Amino acid sequence: METPNLNASLNVNEGERPAPEGDGQVTQETEEEYIGTSQRWLRFKSAFEMVAKQVGQKWTLEDFKTCIPEWSNDDPGSVIEVHRQMSEYAREATLQEGQKIFQTYKAAWNIDRMDEMIQAARQRRREGQPAESDVWSRDITPATAVRARVVPKLREEVALLKKMEEELLAQQKELTDILNSHRTRRESAAKELNLMMDGLEQAIEHLNAVQQEDIQQFGILTEESMV
Repeated sequence: METPNLNASLNVNEGERPAPEGDGQVTQETEEEYIGTSQRWLRFKSAFEMVAKQVGQKWTLEDFKTCIPEWSNDDPGSVIEVHRQMSEYAREATLQEGQKIFQTYKAAWNIDRMDEMIQAARQRRREGQPAESDVWSRDITPATAVRARVVPKLREEVALLKKMEEELLAQQKELTDILNSHRTRRESAAKELNLMMDGLEQAIEHLNAVQQEDIQQFGILTEESMV
């Protein structure tokens, strides 16, 4: 099995590590390609490698022999070799899984960024500079810390709600204009219909006012003129 590479071996002294160039900012193009250089990250990685080694040695040879006493008596050399291989496998598997987690969460990148902020804060303290408004300090109360986290989020939510309100008001105005236009057209159509009904009623009244004899006489005159 290939041994995972956690950026460097434990055999390399931390003092021989290359320091960050320039002002200590990231020089790699992407976080995925980044190789941690801060002492904080190197100590963290070394501690993890030590834990992985302890994981491989957690199951001792004596514990292993108690599970297979007959084989241990018949072939102790093979038992020792199998135990060694199993311990090495546990160590390497732990290193590999840890490396995947480090890459997923960009551990080296983020720990180096944290180290930069801590070093900058220490430098400001040495120079007697006042702490910035968003910098953590020991005298910050829990309520203040919570407000520092919550208030910006609440402001974002308020801005979002205001935007939604403006959009709804614009839609409401558009619908109101459409309803007013329909009401105006309906009122105009109702007036035209009333005028037509009035004309029809007047025609009926004139027709009813005509004498029956006048209608008969009109019919006789019409027939004679057609003969």
